[in-house]
Amino acid sequence: MFKYLSDLGVLTTDSSGTDISFDAVLGKPAEQCLRYYRRNVRDYIKGMFPANEDDGTTLLNGFSLNAENTDHNYVFKKILQRFKDYERDPNGGRLVGIDKDFKSRLFEDFLKGSVGQRSLGQFFTPRRLMAGIVDMANVEALPNGSRIGDPACGVGGFPLEAASRRAARLRRNDFRIEMQERGQGRSRTVEPVVVCDIEYRGYDKGSDRQDDNLTIILAKANFVIYQSDLLSAHPEATRAVAEMFNGIFRAYTDTSLGSLAEIEEGSYDLVLSNPPYVASGSANLKEAARRQGLRYDAGGTGVEGLFIEKIVRELRPDGRAFVILPDGIFLRDADSRLRRWIAEECFVDGIVSLPVRTFFATSKKTYVLCLTKKRKRAEPQTHPVFAYVVTAIGETLDAARFPVPESDMPEMARLFRGFVSSKPRLPEETEALAHLTSPKLKFVDADVLFASSTWTVDRLWSKQERIALGIHEEQPTLSEEEFFGALKGIRDGISALLENGHAG
Repeated sequence: MFKYLSDLGVLTTDSSGTDISFDAVLGKPAEQCLRYYRRNVRDYIKGMFPANEDDGTTLLNGFSLNAENTDHNYVFKKILQRFKDYERDPNGGRLVGIDKDFKSRLFEDFLKGSVGQRSLGQFFTPRRLMAGIVDMANVEALPNGSRIGDPACGVGGFPLEAASRRAARLRRNDFRIEMQERGQGRSRTVEPVVVCDIEYRGYDKGSDRQDDNLTIILAKANFVIYQSDLLSAHPEATRAVAEMFNGIFRAYTDTSLGSLAEIEEGSYDLVLSNPPYVASGSANLKEAARRQGLRYDAGGTGVEGLFIEKIVRELRPDGRAFVILPDGIFLRDADSRLRRWIAEECFVDGIVSLPVRTFFATSKKTYVLCLTKKRKRAEPQTHPVFAYVVTAIGETLDAARFPVPESDMPEMARLFRGFVSSKPRLPEETEALAHLTSPKLKFVDADVLFASSTWTVDRLWSKQERIALGIHEEQPTLSEEEFFGALKGIRDGISALLENGHAG
């Protein structure tokens, strides 16, 4: 962030005229480099981007180097020199206009060393998958004043990708700088303020230790990268930018429930989310919610079940949700009541099957559940369910995650948007869907799906069709940890059945 803000022209001199640019710090002797940065630059950056009063996070939190350690000064100088070498390299350059795929990979590699590969699912949804889901949601059609949220936002990908899509399609940024009056009388000032046509919100579980709120810190850094043009055009508006990203992203630091500690009934027009998949511990979270006066009683067994209940309850009538969920919700007997509740509250527009290893930190099979909140609970679903099998997401499904040209995301989004535009004519005009064809697409009668014991749509393709698509041999494997997690999920499911009086 130091190099990036310097390259944008945001860091030049402080209020007393001291040079705080990247080159000024790099130009100091090795034994003074880090000391100069800590004394003159770091706190100044934090002052430019004030922290959120609730969770204490901003762009910079925590620091692993000690300015009083001579060796650390040499290390810091070496790090800065690497950035300068990259800037001078014919294949490198300054850190402006950062490619978002590059940024995602940079964050990913950074977090591998910080939290380990096993925990990466908490932080990252592949950007190409996010972009495909945002495309399905047709975010550019949302009117001004709409509310987009993610209750498990990680590093903020979904809200920021939605804003980026709208900017590209509408050719204007939702975020802009306006000069507004503040205060009264002699204390009246005119200050830059960031205003936005859409209300974006991203929440995640935090800690009372600021240094542990890594996801929200990176979400705020992510915002600055996505909105680099705004900051570059208005380097004086850093406090306004901080006020905006602090309003968008929040870490829940005072509860183990995270964003599950609140349910904002009927408040969102669109929710895009990839909540955590945890088989065990949901009973403890339900009990913690009860102590706070909340009831999660839709019947979900895992933590992801609590999140889908929260998401559905927070949708406005006609509001939509696109949620990535593990296969358990779609096939567990213990989650059958949750599935019935979802179908009662929402129209199930689509279920998209994702390939195994879409999230390289886990082999768990996942799906995208696409919902529209009913205006009245008793409304029957008269349109079919869009079922699609994704075989490629635009990157290799191994730890390397190399970009590849093969991707089903554009077709999936195009077909789904065509399906949504045809919904008002169904079921009267059955030919309305005739033009939407692909070997990876089927339309499923909603009543048939809801009467089934499973919503895993992969089974609707025959063996021959699966072989043709190259997915017949798809056999997910479980690690020892995932196996014991599955056993805990079964245990919690049995406990839920007993608790709700369904055993016998």
